[in-house]
Amino acid sequence: MKIAWIQYDIAWENQEKNLLFLEDLLVQSSEDFDLLVLPEMFDTGFSMNPSAIPNRDQHRSIQWLQKIAKQYDTAVIASMAFQENNAYYNRLVFTEGEEIAEYNKNHLFKLSGEHEKYQEGDFILDLHWKDFKIRPLICYDLRFPEISRNTEAYDLLIYVASWPEKRVDHWSSLLKARAIENQCYTLGVNRIGVDGNRLAYNGMSCLYAYDGQEIKSAESQSGIFFAEINKEDLMHYREKLPFLQDCKLDGEI
Repeated sequence: MKIAWIQYDIAWENQEKNLLFLEDLLVQSSEDFDLLVLPEMFDTGFSMNPSAIPNRDQHRSIQWLQKIAKQYDTAVIASMAFQENNAYYNRLVFTEGEEIAEYNKNHLFKLSGEHEKYQEGDFILDLHWKDFKIRPLICYDLRFPEISRNTEAYDLLIYVASWPEKRVDHWSSLLKARAIENQCYTLGVNRIGVDGNRLAYNGMSCLYAYDGQEIKSAESQSGIFFAEINKEDLMHYREKLPFLQDCKLDGEI
């Protein structure tokens, strides 16, 4: 499966500008891909003002993701601020153009006040796409390995994020650790630039193999990046080193 991800400076609380930027970037690319991954709150940036973002239509962002999936014959993963039943969620959306699967961020970042603006999620989402089982998570979830514990034999772990430059060493170290401990491909997609709260981001979006080896890093550049993953290689590695079989479930220790 060929994965594409986009690392960019998200225009602060400007849905129109972000969608146009992404469309232009995709048009310029001539490569085919099976899965496209975008950063956390891809259409606004990591905003704590979900009810006050000017001219934003959350349904337009959903429809845009569906349009891109159909246009490029791919699946798309991204997160956004989403209102439902008088509450806001930091919601990850997966679509292949028709059906939609959703995941609400489980671990809210209290240092930014995210827990005061958004409702936390209470479930985990596992997806099936192109013969791969995928678990998508959001940013701060990365610090909590229990939510990524690979007891369901997933193949690809994905984090969409707005992870600041001042803690980017943690980002890289934890992504690599998640790949090693879960014996899975692990992709983290971050943003670059400076947001409306003057927080700086330097990207370092990266795909790691099941053994912790780096496959492809975007470093601090803006653009669309590509890498391929192989299910047979993954299964062969797990057969050779069956560490997951020795994992103790909750209550077994």
